[in-house]
Amino acid sequence: MRSIRVIVALAFFFALIPIAYADWDPGDGYKMHFPQLPDYNPEWISIDVLGSNFVIEEGSVYHECITKSTDPVSMDLAFVINNTIIDTDGDGIPDADDNCPDTPNPDQEDLDQDGIGDVCDPDADGDGVPEDGDGSTVPGDNPCAGGATVGCDDNCPDVPNPDQEDFDSDGIGDPCDPDKDGDGVDEDGDGSTVPGDNPCAGGATVGCDDNCPDDYNPSQTDANANGIGDVCDDTDPCPGQFPGDANSDDDVDINDLLFLIELIYNNGPLPLTLANGDPNGDCMINRGDILYLRDYFAGGPAPVECTCEQPDPTKCCWGFTGNSDFDPNDEFDITDVVYSVNYLFKDGPAFICDDEADVIGSDGFDVSDVVYMVNYIFDDGPKFDICPY
Repeated sequence: MRSIRVIVALAFFFALIPIAYADWDPGDGYKMHFPQLPDYNPEWISIDVLGSNFVIEEGSVYHECITKSTDPVSMDLAFVINNTIIDTDGDGIPDADDNCPDTPNPDQEDLDQDGIGDVCDPDADGDGVPEDGDGSTVPGDNPCAGGATVGCDDNCPDVPNPDQEDFDSDGIGDPCDPDKDGDGVDEDGDGSTVPGDNPCAGGATVGCDDNCPDDYNPSQTDANANGIGDVCDDTDPCPGQFPGDANSDDDVDINDLLFLIELIYNNGPLPLTLANGDPNGDCMINRGDILYLRDYFAGGPAPVECTCEQPDPTKCCWGFTGNSDFDPNDEFDITDVVYSVNYLFKDGPAFICDDEADVIGSDGFDVSDVVYMVNYIFDDGPKFDICPY
């Protein structure tokens, strides 16, 4: 049984004076209660509404009517029926407060805060592009593409994107596309909810984040392992270095060729960086770099971008060890064995570069280095260690 409390008031001088209240049931009518008549036993009675003025306004919580009652007393009454709640969509939110009164939405979600609930808002994200922009009655069946924003459906209905940008043209707008460059590697590939916190490295393409989210790079290559894929890495591969600029005057010219000749053949000063004196990019400074620069000035290929780890500039040993006599060709041969033996057993001249003589990488020179040299040159022994960088 549904019951609505009714306040009964006497119409007097255009004012409503409360004199009674009533409970109302659709099947039984009104059960009148008259506080002024304590001896009256309330009972269900019928109300004659013929000729009454009954006003119901859609969405209102109040109904008003003027009617007559013949039992137990005859008087003109003004009824004000309150607690009448209209909930058209049945979602538990009164129509007066419901931001979508004709469509159930108990959570009252309103993404763009425009007062229209998302379930009935034609443009839920408020970016100016409706979800059913082409009017087909099927939202999303014609997503905007090619820069279009009119006559097509919002390609990112839950995220504002007024320009409808779609880099990979897959029908999903960039702001809500998990792989906007379409290379098969998601921006949040590790599922951490923080795109870019774990960029792909070492050849990995699964379980890691796209290291170039705005550029197509399915291989995710990252030569310098700085977390930025090669196709979008504009980091200087040789910070502070200028391949071919042996004398470090910010220019590659004939003076650099002369600088290398002086270094290789007359023990001249070292370049400030390995790359500066290594125009052919083989991670060594030797006669080959002189020939490379000579050919460059004659129209040959330009100096190679540095690909080698920069050694300590105070070191004199680059590439492989073994050049004990520090000859200009930076090569190991029998003369280096003789030079080392003379130094160790006959008080011969000291090494110009101690690291060149330390072929086994023991941070010092002793008889074991001589034995290693002899084995290498006469018995095809193992190759020497790389110079310490």
